[in-house]
Amino acid sequence: MLREDLNVTQLGLISIQRKIADDYTSWKVAFERAGIESEVECNGAQKYGVPHGIDNDSYLALQELYIEQGCAEDGRVAFTMYRLLQLCGLEDSCANRRMMRESLERLSATQYWISGAWRSHENDDWVTVGFRLIEKLAFTRSRRDSGGAQAIAVSLPAELTRNIRNGYFKPVSTTLMRQLGQPARAAYRVIDSLRHDPVQHHLKTGTLQLPLMDLAQRCGIAAARQDPADPGADSHHAAGVWVPARRADHRAWEGPDRELHLWLDGAGTQRRAGGAADGAESAAGGCQEGRARLPGKGP
Repeated sequence: MLREDLNVTQLGLISIQRKIADDYTSWKVAFERAGIESEVECNGAQKYGVPHGIDNDSYLALQELYIEQGCAEDGRVAFTMYRLLQLCGLEDSCANRRMMRESLERLSATQYWISGAWRSHENDDWVTVGFRLIEKLAFTRSRRDSGGAQAIAVSLPAELTRNIRNGYFKPVSTTLMRQLGQPARAAYRVIDSLRHDPVQHHLKTGTLQLPLMDLAQRCGIAAARQDPADPGADSHHAAGVWVPARRADHRAWEGPDRELHLWLDGAGTQRRAGGAADGAESAAGGCQEGRARLPGKGP
């Protein structure tokens, strides 16, 4: 079982998209969270773009490492690249090490400004705050070692670590994460987080209903840059937001003013009309009857 702060996924700080356009270096969204007007702005570096794809896995792993290591007040976490890859379910290869290093650098280079939307569990309050998801990043190796950095140290933002020390996090099933590919597991985590009440975070609904455009924003989908005539692209058009299931139901592309209804079991599994789960990507099991449909349409 892994654990993560509820703000990160509910606010959509890391896009679920596996790939982004070269010029996608910033975004800004406004929405309501628990009835509070909120705005989130993200400014990434030209070299890396905004956090996306694998960054979802690496940041989940960093939060778990922070908890494993006793939740230091200074937010510092030390680990090896091998351990990070292990937590992300990736093989220890040169390509994966390069990808993971770039992910850490991108998270360290990106600045967020969150207006009225960050939940401070300790103070039972909503906070306006700016930070980077990795405030400090250091790679260390011995002089005799030519194989790359052997030790990595990061400092996580105080706003996040304070929440984790006060129990403001939700569990994430390791088994389910291993069964899902990307962007399915990132989308699952966003949807699962939205089932939690942001104030009383232990309360979790079994039915989720929200506008598709709102879900698109929470998933960090660059809808304005995507051609809606190309539903096969990785950044799906916000008028038909992709959920972790095969995209055979093209009713999902019918308009952003419609709402998405999801019935989920305790494990977070989602099923579409017809009752059958969608292969390995919905393999958590235990559903009775579930469906994902649009209002005004047949089951």
